[in-house]
Amino acid sequence: MASGRPSLTAPGRRSPQVTFRLSPEEKAAARALAEREGKTVSQLAREAFAQYLRDHAA
Repeated sequence: MASGRPSLTAPGRRSPQVTFRLSPEEKAAARALAEREGKTVSQLAREAFAQYLRDHAA
């Protein structure tokens, strides 16, 4: 079994992954916000992206 975070898809399956770049200022702001909210930057990004998709659903 692979180590790391649990799958968001199903146990034993890899979750799809998205990678993107940020400016140093955006990364620092994301880290600070995530820390204040007791979350990881990945959790913050997933929540923001999910909200964007809900707000812009066709």
